[in-house]
Amino acid sequence: MASMNVIQAMRQYIIKATQQVSGMKVLILDPDTMSIVSTVITQTELLQEEVYLFEKLYSDKRDIVAHLKAVLILRPTDEVISFLCKEIDLPKHCEYYLYFTNMVPMEALKKLANADRHGVIKEIQEFYIDYYAVNNDTWTLNIPNCLSAKADSWPSTLNRIVEGLAAQCLSLKMHPYVRYQKSSPLAQQVAQGLRNRINSQKETGIWVFNRPQPPLLVILDRNDDAVTPLLTAWTYQALVHHFVGIENNRINMANIPGVHEDLKIGVTLSPLQDSFYKDHMYSDFGVIGDAIQALSQQLQRQTNSKDKIQNIEDVKKFLTEFPELKKLSGSVSKHVALIGEIQRQTKMRQMFDCSELEQELSAEHDLEAHVAKMKGILTGEGRQDEITGQPLPFKPLLKEDAIRLVLLFTLRYESEAAGEIQQFTQILQQRYELTTAQQGLVQLIKAYAGVQARSPSVDLFDTNNTLKNLTNTFTKGLVPGSAPQNAFQRHKPLIEKLAQIISDNALSDVDFPFAGPVGNQRPVEVLFFIVGGATYEEAALVHKLNQPSNPTKTQYLLGGTSITSPYTFLRELEQLFLQGG
Repeated sequence: MASMNVIQAMRQYIIKATQQVSGMKVLILDPDTMSIVSTVITQTELLQEEVYLFEKLYSDKRDIVAHLKAVLILRPTDEVISFLCKEIDLPKHCEYYLYFTNMVPMEALKKLANADRHGVIKEIQEFYIDYYAVNNDTWTLNIPNCLSAKADSWPSTLNRIVEGLAAQCLSLKMHPYVRYQKSSPLAQQVAQGLRNRINSQKETGIWVFNRPQPPLLVILDRNDDAVTPLLTAWTYQALVHHFVGIENNRINMANIPGVHEDLKIGVTLSPLQDSFYKDHMYSDFGVIGDAIQALSQQLQRQTNSKDKIQNIEDVKKFLTEFPELKKLSGSVSKHVALIGEIQRQTKMRQMFDCSELEQELSAEHDLEAHVAKMKGILTGEGRQDEITGQPLPFKPLLKEDAIRLVLLFTLRYESEAAGEIQQFTQILQQRYELTTAQQGLVQLIKAYAGVQARSPSVDLFDTNNTLKNLTNTFTKGLVPGSAPQNAFQRHKPLIEKLAQIISDNALSDVDFPFAGPVGNQRPVEVLFFIVGGATYEEAALVHKLNQPSNPTKTQYLLGGTSITSPYTFLRELEQLFLQGG
């Protein structure tokens, strides 16, 4: 089976580009490829390939460095081509090697040829890395607000999605069967756009691969599972994204109270550069505390060893180990600050109580119990100490967390609890200062992601298997992750159910038709792409499915227009409301 590792594929392209040009060189990137490249390879690694200068294409501070060859990794946009033609006409370097992240239109090639009056362009190639790697098996296009086709920008957004999907498939040498969520016009347009692109490029031969069996690409709409992005996920990577925010493997810690000055200027959080993060990005939060304590103790032991310098050999040993010691110290500081911020916010926002109810709403069908718990957490009604029976003091939830709970309740009980939904909506309006968009979210979520908008053959809430849900037992620990399966891990993203259905070769042809050629074999490689954004909870699931212990041996890949979080998903729902739903 061929590799499904997006980071590995992208690294191979980038290293190949630098190795094809011998001698000292400058690497020039545009704003998009700056992020694309930096997520998968470090400057230190590029220095080993004789890249001694890194430049931004549009920088007005670039000097003429005629003795250096220039390697350019660029997106073939009209803006990039126009700027590049001007530079080629007045070159700053002796030779130019152009590597574009997607197919270059013939018209663009003609413009470059006409501009090259000095003959400095020595190579033009297409390297298909027109997307952003997140994890080994997760990628994104960094396109927000893809919940609707009503925005004026949708045609250009659709084109960018199709370009990115095509590049992702080509980078892994895949010509997949394509299926899509029929209930979604967005998914259908993306699937048809990709199929049209493949058909138009058949004569080039770029879609011909020696793969024993074509993979399956399933294009989904976020509205088939709006529950997952509304929930708090308790893996380390998901929590950091929820409470701090991750963008292209960078986090902004400037707003974390008491954080060290060195951590305020933007910090890298990448499994390629951070062994602690690599080992624990998918770990439950309950495990992280013990892990960071062990890392701190390791730092303390190594720091104490420097006090034992007694001779020249000890000095040499210390100087050799000092860079690693400094790196370890920085890692400890970063993760202690992140874990401290997560703990601060979970306590301030009562996230354990809130998240437990979120999980119950996603995993159980028990209207009476859920109405009582919703009243308790939103108003304090009926909340009492389990031992003494005395009323508990009431502290209101953060507005966004209260809204998420009401939206989850609405999705679970939209067809049988109209009165209660209206009651909870009124509580929100009475207790919080809601914006116009926030006031419309309950009605919006029913139209956007309610039962009438979802795929009929895939039961998001397992309402046809209620008895099984009610008889499942879970152990609640003091903190998430204290048990193999606990009150904070009950939710199952829809793609887990889809993966099982696909593994059984039972995906509905009606609800998930093929766009183009039809494949009847059970696929051994499956790509999920979610228009509207994937989540880190789904990324953790895909990582789990890809473990050797998976009996089906099927490999999975997850992509999305963005990587969303509860906060960003709410903002995008509000934007959707303002666009008219």
